[in-house]
Amino acid sequence: MTKRRWQTALDVAVGLFLAFIVVAGTLESRSYGELAGGLVVVAGSVATARRYPAVSLGIALSGALAVPFPYGNRVPAWVIFVLVAMSYQAGLRIAKRC
Repeated sequence: MTKRRWQTALDVAVGLFLAFIVVAGTLESRSYGELAGGLVVVAGSVATARRYPAVSLGIALSGALAVPFPYGNRVPAWVIFVLVAMSYQAGLRIAKRC
């Protein structure tokens, strides 16, 4: 496999891992609106991570700020995983461009 295919495979693996974290965290609370919002945040962040890392980070940050508010005192753990993973990927890709 070429380097680009490995990078794409890694992006898909990160996306699947984050989607699994979202599904596992929201099925327990039976919050299907949070599930839909979380999967949209993960899909948007992973899809834009390679070409537009700043946009990817913005999507993750806006999702981290918007999604947890309607759920009272409970802070979903998936928000932390998505924000950390997308911040790390954006940092790597922005540093390569400079």
